[in-house]
Amino acid sequence: MMVEPIHDNTTIVYYVSPDGVVLHLSGGASAGTQGFTLGEGPEGLGHAEAAAIFDKGARQVGEEYVDSTFDHGELDLPIYVEGRTVDEFHRRRDWLRQLISRDRQGWLCVFTTLGWRMLAVRRGSIKPAYGSDPAVDRYAAFDVLLHADHPFARAYNGDASEWVNKNGLIASGHMELHPGPEVDGWPKFMFTGPGMLQLLYDGIDGPVDLRFPPIFVGETLKIDTEYGMQRLRARAANGKERNLWPLMQAPMEPSPIPAGVVTTVRFSVAGGSAATKLWGTVPRFQEGLL
Repeated sequence: MMVEPIHDNTTIVYYVSPDGVVLHLSGGASAGTQGFTLGEGPEGLGHAEAAAIFDKGARQVGEEYVDSTFDHGELDLPIYVEGRTVDEFHRRRDWLRQLISRDRQGWLCVFTTLGWRMLAVRRGSIKPAYGSDPAVDRYAAFDVLLHADHPFARAYNGDASEWVNKNGLIASGHMELHPGPEVDGWPKFMFTGPGMLQLLYDGIDGPVDLRFPPIFVGETLKIDTEYGMQRLRARAANGKERNLWPLMQAPMEPSPIPAGVVTTVRFSVAGGSAATKLWGTVPRFQEGLL
C-alpha cells in the first residue's frame, strides 16, 4: 500500500480495499486524482453508538443503569465519481463497488493532528443519487453506506516498551502499558531468547501470571494474549518454528488490562544473556475517526 507523505495539518481520508488499493478521497495532493471525492455531510465519522442497559423492578421509581453495549457501527459517506469520458465514469463506478466488498473488510483511514485512526468496514449499500443523466455529465454522486463490525476505530498502539537484558543470567524489571481511554486492551509481547520468561500484571479479571518454557538463543517468541487469538510459537532465525503449548507448565489464562489505566507489567527472566530482549505493546481503540 502506497500513501503520500504528509506535510501539513490537513485532515486526510483514505479508503483501503481488502487487497490494498488506496482511494484518496479527501485531503492531500492526491485527493480526487483517481476520480473519487468525498462529498459534504458524511455521517458516523465522529462517534460510535451506545445502547444503555437498564434494570427495573416492581414499584421502582425510574430505572437503574447497568451498563452499555455497542452494536456494529454505520457510516454514511457521499462519494462523487467522475470520469473524463462516459465509459471511464461507468468503469470507475463499477470499480468502486468491487473495491468496497460486502464479504471482506477494507479500511477507512483518517489522519488528523492526533495521527492515524482506522476502522475496518464492509459495504452495506452504494446508492446512486443522480441529479441528471450521468451519461451527459460523466459525473454522479453515490450514497455509500459502510458497516463496521467493531464500532471503535483503531488508533496507534500504546508506546512500545523494549527491555534489553544487561544483568546476566537472572534479571527482572517492569514496563508500563496503556490501552487508551475507551476499550480494555489485550497486551502483545515479543521475547528474544535465550531465557525463561514470566509476566505478571493486573487484568480486569484479576492478577495474571504467565510462565513460558525456555527460549533458545536466536529464537523469538510472539505472545498475543487476546482471547481466541493466543499463540505460542517460537521462531528461529532460519524460519523453523516450535509449538510451545505442550511445554507450558500452567494454563495460559490472560486477561485484558483496563481502559484508562496505565498498567505495570512486571517480568523476570532466568537463563538470559546479553542477547535477551522483551518488547511489549497494547492496541488502542478510540471512539470515532475524527
